[in-house]
Amino acid sequence: MTRIETPSLHPYQSLSPDAVIDAVESVGLLTDMRQYPLNSYENRVYQVGIEEETPIIVKFYRPNRWSKSAILEEHQFLAELAEEDLPVVAPLEFNGQTLFEYKEFYFSISPRKSGHSPEIANCDQLEYLGRWLARMHQVGRDYNFQHRPIWNGQAALGKSQDKTIIEQSCETVLNSGLLNEDFRPAYESLCRDLNELVKQQYQPAMSDTLRIHGDCHVGNLQQRFKIVVFDREIRKLAQMIQLHRVINDFTSGKETCVLVNQVTLKLFDAKVIQHKFGKILMHIAKKQQFE
Repeated sequence: MTRIETPSLHPYQSLSPDAVIDAVESVGLLTDMRQYPLNSYENRVYQVGIEEETPIIVKFYRPNRWSKSAILEEHQFLAELAEEDLPVVAPLEFNGQTLFEYKEFYFSISPRKSGHSPEIANCDQLEYLGRWLARMHQVGRDYNFQHRPIWNGQAALGKSQDKTIIEQSCETVLNSGLLNEDFRPAYESLCRDLNELVKQQYQPAMSDTLRIHGDCHVGNLQQRFKIVVFDREIRKLAQMIQLHRVINDFTSGKETCVLVNQVTLKLFDAKVIQHKFGKILMHIAKKQQFE
């Protein structure tokens, strides 16, 4: 199916309630026409009622965001994690497939899982979560993604492969007209200093790369009877640092399963800075797209 980019329109403009129902029924399910939108930043996710069955969760991927091969890699990773008895929400299969197309959208269907977010201030829960993530990372080491980017500070989040994310983001902000001119010198100086700091600290060749949960925050975690369920979101090939937002208890839990590379810990601040600048770049790009 040929995808036509229409930058003047919202990517989900054609995803009407009828389209959601038609997409789900295109795989052979009979809906009861009920649907409820769920929180999602990049994609669109709905709970859809099924006749005489438990409701399912359908996820529509943002058009032109990921290739079919990249999405299928994510599904394969989830299948591997499920085989190892990790509590992930893997997509359901219909006729041997987990990814489907309806109009310009790729979509997948998953079982509904309930629970509540873990208590990040609870040291016991952090240690428990660290052990689950350690097992996930062990599976993630088996092989690397082939169709997803390596988050190396110069990923193609902007228009240039030759500039860092910080440099791209800084230029975008300065050229957007959104920054008060009184703050321009200080902003330029801050970006320059942070860019140099990240370059000094960032040594990807010294750290491991593996498949991870690329959006691991409490909104994508559900706890039920001491089992943490990992909601499925974008997975990326990245440096093994995602556990260290809450270092002490998280790391002690993880080290019961796998040794944490101390060199990797030093990359944490650099990765946080890069992530924040990458978010700025994407937010401004979206704002300008619909003005």
